[in-house]
Amino acid sequence: MFKGVFVDDADEAYAGVMSTPGELEFEFLKVCPLTAQALAIRERSPDVVALDYRLDEVDAGIEAGHTYKGSGLAQLLRDVAISNPAGDFSLVLVSNETKLKAAYDPDKTAHDLFDKVYSKEEVNENRDLVRKELNALARAYETLRKMDGKFDISTILASNDLDTQQLDSQELRRSFESAAAPHLIVRQLLRNMIERPAILIDDHWACAMLGINPEDFHLIAPVLQDEGVAYTGLLGDGWRRWWSGRLEDFSERIFEDRLSGLTSAERATKLSHALGKVIRPNASPWNDSVDEYPVFSCASCGRPAELRHSLAAYDPRAPRYATRRRICWDCIQKDTYKHLNSPLEVDETDEDLIGDVQGMERAVPKVAYD
Repeated sequence: MFKGVFVDDADEAYAGVMSTPGELEFEFLKVCPLTAQALAIRERSPDVVALDYRLDEVDAGIEAGHTYKGSGLAQLLRDVAISNPAGDFSLVLVSNETKLKAAYDPDKTAHDLFDKVYSKEEVNENRDLVRKELNALARAYETLRKMDGKFDISTILASNDLDTQQLDSQELRRSFESAAAPHLIVRQLLRNMIERPAILIDDHWACAMLGINPEDFHLIAPVLQDEGVAYTGLLGDGWRRWWSGRLEDFSERIFEDRLSGLTSAERATKLSHALGKVIRPNASPWNDSVDEYPVFSCASCGRPAELRHSLAAYDPRAPRYATRRRICWDCIQKDTYKHLNSPLEVDETDEDLIGDVQGMERAVPKVAYD
């Protein structure tokens, strides 16, 4: 069974909420001075450590001037892991909404210290999903610790010959080869392959490539599993992802054409005929038309959208092999992209178009799909 530690000033109940009996169980630790706190955590040899962010709001047991934020404790723990990778473990941030915003704005480096960031509201409302992800992190670190610093990218990703071309990136290979501790591998995999689309894509992006209504994805997901499109490497048990190259190969066999040359309606029709199931096409979030050409999922709302009805998102940390994220016009016009836990910005190359999009009237779709 995996061990977890949860450090907070008072919310002891969250240790139980995040625990999965018999798999991963969290112990609550009350806040104490920094070095004593770090030592108490390491003595327990945990697999996952969850920290509140504003640990400096607590006075009890800590002298004035010696309080610290969760990021300060996380930095200390990560520094120790570099010199002792065999004892590395997952770090996640668990805080309320206002504290999360503090972590993202004044201290932007804090996010890189944590594998995942959860609001306490999210932990309460989506506890099954959160537990699934925490368990996946615990298993990932166990796997990586056993590799003894020899982080082979093909083994970690469970790739095959079909994926060779996609993985042929010096930047990607070096990030695995040069990693000094498991948390650097997890950061690379989560930030640049699971959270950013490119080599791996989520269900929404797969729907965009296939041109189908996201509500019907459950009809095709088992087929993609059988066709070997599913990602089965590290962290795949916590975050369902698909190999984009394998999906493109599968779809082109079904469509007998390149994805970019077919509308949503045409792709859905071909899929329906090939699979013997009625699969509805995706309707554009901008004009509800099924005769558009979706190629990506919106970075804000997740819906499949098309290039001509979107703006580029500002993403300065994206690696060269990642696909540039975009925001659909619907989210631009409604300003919803600004109000996420981690708000998005429009890239300066498209910034002058924001006002034009916000002032546009919606077009009525010319063709309905029966």
